[in-house]
Amino acid sequence: MCSSDLIAAPTTSLPERRGGDLNWDYRFCWLRDASLTMRALMAIGFSDEAEAFASWLLYSTRLTRPRLRILYDVYGNRPGRERPLAGWRGFNGARPVRIGNAAIEQYQLDVYGEVLDAIFQLHRHGERFDRETARMLRGFGDFVCRHWRDADEGIWEPRSGRSEHTHSRLLCWVAVDRLLALADRGSLRLGDATGARLAATRDQIRREIETRGWNDKLQSYVATLDGDDLDATLLLLAWYGFVDAGAPRMRATYRRVREVLGCNGLLYRYRNEDSHGEGAFGICSF
Repeated sequence: MCSSDLIAAPTTSLPERRGGDLNWDYRFCWLRDASLTMRALMAIGFSDEAEAFASWLLYSTRLTRPRLRILYDVYGNRPGRERPLAGWRGFNGARPVRIGNAAIEQYQLDVYGEVLDAIFQLHRHGERFDRETARMLRGFGDFVCRHWRDADEGIWEPRSGRSEHTHSRLLCWVAVDRLLALADRGSLRLGDATGARLAATRDQIRREIETRGWNDKLQSYVATLDGDDLDATLLLLAWYGFVDAGAPRMRATYRRVREVLGCNGLLYRYRNEDSHGEGAFGICSF
């Protein structure tokens, strides 16, 4: 941990698979970690640390609002361009060693839901936000209402182009849902027209996930709309409150995810032609 910022890794070029070239620089803060971090810190009683991280997050995003970057350096700035270091070797000889991360150029819609859920988690534990923060939150809601249908790179940050990811749609749903929840609690003034627009968007996203994000043949939610691929993010549909964990569709999805991605009690994040040799993903297993 650096100051009030939390970085993904303290070093660069830890390989995703032995002998491969997926050796990325993770010495940055990804906004998608915000919700998980807030929940964890508040749950174990570290409220001061959670508030400090929230302050850093709000400070770092000030320059590009309502558009959010994917990741920031420890000073809240844009990282430099990604480049390899000639002659360097990483863990067990992995090459190339990189500094910088090209994900900064990607479009990942899930960050809006994660940031808004992080703010919501703080509010649930008694924190209040000022007028400037309220204006920022409304701006994020407006952005999501205008862009939730966009294709994006998604949580796994592939470098092969954009798709319509179920997880990104889910987090857009989370974004508008948390704003409406804050309004219901009397903590955020939206206005009738804005509230109605957010509620309509929430309903539209739900319908799309339940139709295009569900595969009858597989009896499972799927990772991309109208697709037949699975990934571990599907388990977050229940975690974020989109569907009850005991609902038939969610139980069926859990069984299918365990069947396709499970290995000795652990889970892979996904399995495709690009993931051969990759290890199980620890956080997905939990």
